[in-house]
Amino acid sequence: MTTLAQLATASYEALERELRATIAALQDQALRFQTAIENISQGICFFDAGERLILCNRRYAEIYRLAPEQLQPGAALREIVERRVAVGTSAMNADAYLALARAVNSGTASGNWTAELADGRTIQVCHQPMPDGGWVATHEDISELSANRLVVDERISLQTLIDLVPDYMWVKDTESRFVVANRAIASDSGRDSTSDMIGLSDFDLHAPDLAQKFRLIEQQLMRDGQPMIDEEEFVVDASGTGKWFLSTKLPLRNVQNNIFGLVGIARDITARKQAEILRDGQAHILEMIAKSAPLEDVLERLMRLVESQLGGDIRFGLAARQGWQPLAPRRRAEPGERLHRRRRRRRGGPKGRVLRYRSLSARAGDCR
Repeated sequence: MTTLAQLATASYEALERELRATIAALQDQALRFQTAIENISQGICFFDAGERLILCNRRYAEIYRLAPEQLQPGAALREIVERRVAVGTSAMNADAYLALARAVNSGTASGNWTAELADGRTIQVCHQPMPDGGWVATHEDISELSANRLVVDERISLQTLIDLVPDYMWVKDTESRFVVANRAIASDSGRDSTSDMIGLSDFDLHAPDLAQKFRLIEQQLMRDGQPMIDEEEFVVDASGTGKWFLSTKLPLRNVQNNIFGLVGIARDITARKQAEILRDGQAHILEMIAKSAPLEDVLERLMRLVESQLGGDIRFGLAARQGWQPLAPRRRAEPGERLHRRRRRRRGGPKGRVLRYRSLSARAGDCR
């Protein structure tokens, strides 16, 4: 009997030690589980089939402005919702909320919905039914995410709008880097998408001297805060085509009145510049004819006028910038020189001038 008693005692002690070890392991596991739940960025709650709270984390209480002692295990869902209604963190009354939770919990699939709270926050709820009739739900404050999505949606709408404008439109930061650009400027800059322009500067698009000129203008504008209105600028696009633009650039200010960038718009006025060059050139040629200028000089000016009208030719831009220079006064020839010129013209002058005119006509015809 003594031996049996000793064996029973030893067995009991072994079972007790094993039980204690199991309890300790379960306590450690529960602590780890509790720690993990407490560190989840979402609010999480567990309810049993009787709609009583099993467990919730600190974030759940923070989202709904409740004290931890108001969310003790065993609290009824109705009590919790009524407390939320009292502090203004429930989008519906207790009866409506319970009806929604029961409807979702009646199936096996999870249910998701978004609640707009009275304080302006947006809460996204994911409700997952459990096999025993209870459920687990996560609650996430997505107010900032919703605001960011709204900004993105507005930006997409803005991008669509400015892409319909045929003029160049862009926004740059204080380092003259593109942060917004429309399709017109992206296409002429050799980019497939407007997003390819983001982060680029004029040094990525133009020759260094022209890029430096644009940067100096923009940096001065952002320092002084003075806009640039309707300035004519000559650029060469990615295809090598010279174009004239009428550009306006304005500083952008935030609510503190600090300049954080600039917005620009540029309209292609190449056709207008060509028309001006043609008008001025024709007037000058007529003036030369009226003043009996030598035919060689008249034809030379006519050739320059034709060249200035070659669409897409860089020479047009150069001619437009250089302008038409008046002819220098011709020295009056001495009597002997006049006789020599008359004899030269009789021998071959007219023929040479006809050949020169024909050559000009051929060059003009090649451009058509």
